[in-house]
Amino acid sequence: MIINFKYKYLFLVILTLPYSLTKTGVLLGFILFLISTSLVLYTATLLVKVASKNNCLNYSGLVLKYFGTNHTIFFEIINLIINLGTIIIYQQISKFIMII
Repeated sequence: MIINFKYKYLFLVILTLPYSLTKTGVLLGFILFLISTSLVLYTATLLVKVASKNNCLNYSGLVLKYFGTNHTIFFEIINLIINLGTIIIYQQISKFIMII
């Protein structure tokens, strides 16, 4: 799951970085990119540490252990929506690339 998280973040950066740089400028965009990258790295590191301390192999196990069944179902639904969004964006980009 951590690998999927990193790939999703990388894909998101590839999609949004050119747009954000045109809207904020190169210097401010780069600073915001560094801040967001360091926050993602920090939260991913925390997640791995907590998961290893609790012998959980994925996000769902961690959510189930700390928050219970209802939150686990909510988490799975949100994760499904994010994955579907990533697939839709990927399909749209691949169609755009095929046109070019």
